[in-house]
Amino acid sequence: MKEVEEEEEEVEEEEEEEEEEEEEEEEEEEEVVVGVRLSHTWREAQEKVTGDLKLPEHPVKESDKSFERNSW
Repeated sequence: MKEVEEEEEEVEEEEEEEEEEEEEEEEEEEEVVVGVRLSHTWREAQEKVTGDLKLPEHPVKESDKSFERNSW
């Protein structure tokens, strides 16, 4: 009897872990979608203001990226 109960508990724990992993994956996918949408919004705004899409003349430095990320 105890063995059966222990096995059932192990199965339940594994199922809970799998559910948590799936939820984490879904959250990560949502984050990616948000990032893509923000870039599209920026591009749309840039096109409306200038009439065309202009890329930066020089690449953004890594230090600039961290500043932008933290300034939100």
